[in-house]
Amino acid sequence: YDRFDEFNFGSFDVEAGLRYLVPQWHNLLLRFEYDYNRLTKKDSFSAFFQNHGFILDAEVPFRLNRAQQLTFGVDVNISAAAEESNQPPPPNISSISARRNEYETYLTYSAIITRSFFINAVGRIVVRQYWEGGRDDVNEILALTANYRVNKYLTASAVSTFGLDQSNQSVFDYQVANVGGAVAFVVKF
Repeated sequence: YDRFDEFNFGSFDVEAGLRYLVPQWHNLLLRFEYDYNRLTKKDSFSAFFQNHGFILDAEVPFRLNRAQQLTFGVDVNISAAAEESNQPPPPNISSISARRNEYETYLTYSAIITRSFFINAVGRIVVRQYWEGGRDDVNEILALTANYRVNKYLTASAVSTFGLDQSNQSVFDYQVANVGGAVAFVVKF
């Protein structure tokens, strides 16, 4: 972010949806959501991109034992409407449009190691088809987390993500790795 300040922006999201559990089909979880996303300039609410999307998701958990679970899922995110500011496109990019549809499959592994320590691993493959410019991307993501529950109100986490994007427009090809941490405070009522 220190070299490319155009990547330093804000994201505001509002999501609303329904979930339906089908216990007789191996606890199939169906999810439908509306997602409003607004990308803003740094330290401003001035939007340079807004999107209205609909997300459909189906996932099936496979319990391996009391402490381990695999989950397989598929997901589609359809952009119903998008609005962008009239910015000139960056050099060597045929289209600036960020409006896209996403088609995804994922596999999740979760394990409870002790009463206070649990881990998660998620692998995702996402195909992103952009509405303009003939751009198609295939994105592969691996996320690993380790979580320690200090007490019923506080959890500390270590997080790492690895991503690979392959596009039919080579300027969008990339590989990235991130390592970080998080602290969560939970209030239950």
